[in-house]
Amino acid sequence: MLKDTASSSKLQNLQNQIKEICDDEVLMLALGSSLQLACADDDEDEEPDLPSETPIDCLTNAHALYRRLNSISEQLTLPLEHVLFSAIKNLMETKRQAANHFVTTIYKEEFLVLNHLKNIRKVLLLEASDLMYYFYSDLFRRIEAGDNWANPYLLTIQLNDILASRFTDMTSLFTIEILTEYKSETTTVVLDAMDKVRILYNPSQDLSNMINEQTMASYNCVFRFLLKVKWALHTLESLRYPECYKKRPPYEEPCVLDLNLKRLAMLKFWMIFTVQCIHSHLMTHVLQSLGMQLDERLEAADNLNDMIAVHQSYISTIYEHSFQTEESQVFREGVIRLLNLVHIVRDEWNSNVLYTEMDARGDIEDNSMIGDFISNAQVGMLEKTYCKCHHQLAEHLNRDVYKKQKVHLTALADALSSNVPY
Repeated sequence: MLKDTASSSKLQNLQNQIKEICDDEVLMLALGSSLQLACADDDEDEEPDLPSETPIDCLTNAHALYRRLNSISEQLTLPLEHVLFSAIKNLMETKRQAANHFVTTIYKEEFLVLNHLKNIRKVLLLEASDLMYYFYSDLFRRIEAGDNWANPYLLTIQLNDILASRFTDMTSLFTIEILTEYKSETTTVVLDAMDKVRILYNPSQDLSNMINEQTMASYNCVFRFLLKVKWALHTLESLRYPECYKKRPPYEEPCVLDLNLKRLAMLKFWMIFTVQCIHSHLMTHVLQSLGMQLDERLEAADNLNDMIAVHQSYISTIYEHSFQTEESQVFREGVIRLLNLVHIVRDEWNSNVLYTEMDARGDIEDNSMIGDFISNAQVGMLEKTYCKCHHQLAEHLNRDVYKKQKVHLTALADALSSNVPY
């Protein structure tokens, strides 16, 4: 009776120690019969594999328990070491998943990483375009007026004041920098000035593995390209007809200046169409749809590595789809040539409008002045240059879609290819 009680006590002691290391039902079932045999043999053999001064009751650490179990492994139908490590592996995997869940919870609920990424997208990717319009439209005006606009301190205050009107939590998170060697008085060309502007985001250091200098550099490249497209579209849409057209009889015979302006108007609408196609591609397909996918994937991420990988994948995708990679350099340069053409078209338009209004007021007494202006007009050259740019962009997009299988450019390629000027 006492022998059975002692054997039962030893068995219970071994089972308790095993549970302290790994409470696994499969492991306990596998070891159950062997532990009973081992405890029965211990009463007869007095534990030959362990020092006599170390009774079973004193086995309190994992290593000693492993040695004790290993000494009876010959009585198991399954390999003891494999069963042990398999059970411990499951336990460690459970602990790892719990730790990952804990870290992601901290990032999402305490560090508010999703909110910070949305803040960046609202400003640098122009998701809050109605607010950002006040910032970049004033910036464009000051650059073209030749004002001393390149003051990073004043630009930062202006940006934060605009954002604070709706997003109070974003105040003081953004800082604007201007390249130190840049002099604002050297140019009034917006496309050149935009290359000197950089916006920094200042979150806590806890988010440095997701929001760092490298990621902000990619965001800024896309931001500057978006501003250039915005400027071109805004400039073309702001071109106005002469005031004297409002007072003319509807069927009055047009003069030479009117015919010249009509050709410019047709060119203007062609360019608006092309720039608008590029703008829609960037703002809808690239930024809006990919931004929604980013939010969904970040919410579904269950560990920090996945969150970082999702964010990096998002940045790489918008960087590529916004034509900022080396592979897209030819197309990007073609777009920049088209945007530079907007400068010349605007100057030609304004000159034609000025002469038309002067002629309507009778300020031009010598018709030879109008003849000289028409002979020096660049409308024909502008039409040829635009047609060439349009053809090059359409051909490049078609090659990307049908040869390189860039299906995300299909809509843009179809829009430009099906409306080619001649």
